[in-house]
Amino acid sequence: RRPGSSPGCCRRRKAMAGCVEPPLKRLCLQQRFHGVRRLLEDDSLTDVIIAIPGGARVRAHRAILAASSDELKAQLLPKALGWSKASWSPSCGAPETWRWLIDWMYGCASGLPMELLVDTALVAGHFRMPELLAEITALSLSSLLVGTEAAAIAGSFVIQVLRAWALTDFVRSLAELCVPLSTSCPQVWQELWSAPLDNVALVLGHLPVLCEADRLRLIGRYLRGLGEKQADLAATFAAHFSACVQWDAFPSRALEEAYNGDASSFESLLCIGLGRSVATLRSAMHSAIVARCQRLDAGAASRP
Repeated sequence: RRPGSSPGCCRRRKAMAGCVEPPLKRLCLQQRFHGVRRLLEDDSLTDVIIAIPGGARVRAHRAILAASSDELKAQLLPKALGWSKASWSPSCGAPETWRWLIDWMYGCASGLPMELLVDTALVAGHFRMPELLAEITALSLSSLLVGTEAAAIAGSFVIQVLRAWALTDFVRSLAELCVPLSTSCPQVWQELWSAPLDNVALVLGHLPVLCEADRLRLIGRYLRGLGEKQADLAATFAAHFSACVQWDAFPSRALEEAYNGDASSFESLLCIGLGRSVATLRSAMHSAIVARCQRLDAGAASRP
């Protein structure tokens, strides 16, 4: 039994998880609702069953759930109007996340496991748990990314970003912080090639590269792995990946050619024909040309 947990909490946790939880690194959050811990040991006052994804069913109290989440309060409100739903099932979130959340709602959760950080933040945002979300966003994650374990910790966060079912501001800021430190983590690269489009674009957009040509090569490798037709790949690139490329880093000649409809320089890097999608990239080429001209003007003005 973990220090500070009641026997009921331990029994409930083991029953829900099906095994003893191994030691994990955890992020310390404030505890709440300490006075209701004993309710977990007595099912006589429960009035709703939570059907956790994965098959586990947990008896709980509507009042506790409503006090923790504005969304749950709205969903469980019909009971006050004379209608009672015997069970409730969350629409999103991993089983492990909900196991931890239930303990958190009852004030007997240990620190948040680092591998649940992103999913817990997403669930807290989706179900309107402002106190929990505020605590998570206030965590000083940069203090963890130091020393010999920095790359491994950053890599674990980036893998969560690649698996995220929503790209919130928190997820985007986490990617910006962790992706540059995770390039040596092989698990990140394994996860990258099978992750959703927008998640991959977010990660590749923050990936440090020697030159932007390398970023295009990585994007092309991912797209070719999708197994779609060339026309579909071109449209996917324009819709999802164009914004993560720093086009103004390419030579002016290549930008001007692409602006005029000849994107062969970029197609050779992607190993994908862009076809009609070149027209959708004209605005990106124009912005890149303007940015290059502005840098040149600024450099000329700074010279004596």
